[in-house]
This record gives sequence, structure tokens and C-alpha cells, in this order.
Amino acid sequence: MKEIIAIIRPNMYFQTKEALHNINIYSMNSQLVYGRGKNHDINLTINHGTTENKSIEGYSLLAKKQINIVARDNDVQKIVDTIISTNSTNTSGDGKIFIIPTEKVVRIRTGVCDDDALV
Repeated sequence: MKEIIAIIRPNMYFQTKEALHNINIYSMNSQLVYGRGKNHDINLTINHGTTENKSIEGYSLLAKKQINIVARDNDVQKIVDTIISTNSTNTSGDGKIFIIPTEKVVRIRTGVCDDDALV
């Protein structure tokens, strides 16, 4: 099992969620997070898909959406591919994906463990 942590643009969240739903990935957590990468220029979405290149020197952190998914090993690549294809604009600020080994999962209600606890 692996945990997939995707940091994406907030305006791409619902498209990403729908794309994951289309490949039968329903279980996830999400939260609003703040951060920034090393670049000083970024394309910011202003209104309804309009983008503007702005310097972020004065911005300490930018709003992002974080999605956490724990998945079976054989589902990881299709999840990563879906997140990339949905979020890639080939511009700075598209986000990052982290894949972390998950040692154990336990469903609290039943005590079922590991892969069986994911469904």
C-alpha cells in the first residue's frame, strides 16, 4: 500500500476529484494548504480560467489544495497518471505528487486491516 499526497492548484480540485471518480477512486481526504516552490514567477488563475503571470516575491505562501489517497500498490500508477493528466498545464505551480509507503491500515469500526480496509 502507498499513500499518495498531491498538492494541486485549488481551482483544479473538482476536476481532479471527478477524474479520480472516473477511474473508481472514491476514498480520499483533502484540505486547503499554503506553500510555495522555489520559483519567483507563477501563473495565477484570476477569474474563470484567465491566468496572469505575476511575481510572487511579496507573497510568502500561496493557497493550494492537498489530496491524500491511500491505495493498493497496483492502483498507484493509474492514480498518479490521472492526477498528472488532469493538472498539467506545463507551467510553474502545477503542483507535486509524493508517494509514501503505508505500513498498515485499520478500519476502526470493524478492525479489518490493510487492503480489505481500503474498500
